[in-house]
Amino acid sequence: MKAEKLRQRVRALERERRTLLRSLLLPGRMVSGGLVERWIVCGKEGCRCQTGKRHGPYYYRSVLKPEGPRLEYVGKGEETDVPLLKRYQGYQRQMARLNTVHREMVELLWQLAEQKLRPPTKAGGVK
Repeated sequence: MKAEKLRQRVRALERERRTLLRSLLLPGRMVSGGLVERWIVCGKEGCRCQTGKRHGPYYYRSVLKPEGPRLEYVGKGEETDVPLLKRYQGYQRQMARLNTVHREMVELLWQLAEQKLRPPTKAGGVK
């Protein structure tokens, strides 16, 4: 990639990085854990869930306990911790994106530097 294109891409990534940081620095209230959404079939004869319209969504929080991963029921609606778990998932996605942006910026900067490298002189000195 040409030097000017590399610089343009680095600048674009820097703008994205600043936007991500602004959001990550003010996260709001969250509840940690993965959010699992389940739709269930109850097993009652003639119930609507038998024909495809399942019951739910029922929300569970995925947590890591000493005995292993567990699901904890958190409720069925917006009055529960569901919005706080969703915010946490969004925060995790933003952190992952920030990491990707950073790694890409470093790689591009190395590519830019490599374009300016020259082979060493025979005596090893600088001309």
